[in-house]
Amino acid sequence: MTIEQAVPIRSTVPARLDRLGWSPFHTRMVAGLGAAWILDGLQITISSSVTGVLLIAAGGFVELAFGIKAEGQSLETVTKPLTATAS
Repeated sequence: MTIEQAVPIRSTVPARLDRLGWSPFHTRMVAGLGAAWILDGLQITISSSVTGVLLIAAGGFVELAFGIKAEGQSLETVTKPLTATAS
């Protein structure tokens, strides 16, 4: 079938969905999904803030574990030798 021969599909699904009622179940479902959405955003915010601190702490770990001096260097400079040896 080509584009010129395309026929629109007719469906009664939207009309049937519009006739459905709104019950307390639907209210609880929307409230629960909203709470989950808020908590998910909060989790991302907290994990983003903690990541910076963990990366700074990782520099100290790299210094202790591998003898690399991390003072005054960016984390990328410190971890670059580790990623080069791993691959």
